[in-house]
Amino acid sequence: MKHRILLVDDHDLLRAGMHALLNDVPELEVVGEATNGQEALLCARNCLPDIILLDVSLPDINGLELAQQLLRLEPSPYILLVTIHEDKVLLQQALELGVSGYILKKASKTELVYAIQTIIRGEIYVHPALTHLLFTSKHEKKVADAPKKLALLTQRELEVLRLLVSGYTNRQIADQLILSVRTVETHRANLTTKLDLHTRLDLIRFATEHNIVVTE
Repeated sequence: MKHRILLVDDHDLLRAGMHALLNDVPELEVVGEATNGQEALLCARNCLPDIILLDVSLPDINGLELAQQLLRLEPSPYILLVTIHEDKVLLQQALELGVSGYILKKASKTELVYAIQTIIRGEIYVHPALTHLLFTSKHEKKVADAPKKLALLTQRELEVLRLLVSGYTNRQIADQLILSVRTVETHRANLTTKLDLHTRLDLIRFATEHNIVVTE
C-alpha cells in the first residue's frame, strides 16, 4: 500500500521537484498540491493524505497555525514541516504542537525519504542539522544529579539516547559507537524499560527536560 502525500508550498518549482522526487519512491504517492492554507485544508479533506509536507511560510497563514488546523482533521494526518528556518523557538513550538517532523529545504532526497519513513513508523523526525537546538550544553547535568530515571541509565545507554533523538537509525548508531545492531537494539529496549518512553518524541522531550547534550 502506498502512503499518500500532500505537498503544501507556494513555490511552484520546489513543489514540482518534490513531486517528481517522491513519486520515484515505490511506497509513496503524491495525491495533491496546495499553494496556500485555504487550498491545503480543502485538498486535505478531499485527498485524505497520510502525510502533509508543509511549508512554514505561506502567503495567507502562519504554517504552525495551519498545522494546528490540519491536525484536527479526521483521520489526522502526519505533518512534516519543510522550511529554510533554523529557528529554535519555531522548532520547539512545532514539536509541542504535535507535528511529526521538521526538515530543512536543503535536505537531500535520502534525508527527505528517511524523514517520511520515520514519521510513518509513528516517530518524530528532526533534521540532523537542527537537533543541537533542542539541547543546551551550558546547563548539562551529571547523571549523579539527575532525577532517578536518568540515574538508572548507563553511560552507553546515554550515548545511544543522544544519537537516537538526533535522528540516527539503529545501523547509524551501531556504526558511530562501533557496536552491533543487535547490541544497539538491546540498549534501546533498556531505554524503553528504564524510562517508560515508547516514541522518539517522548525521548526528545525527556532529553530536553534533563539537558542531555547531543555531542557532535
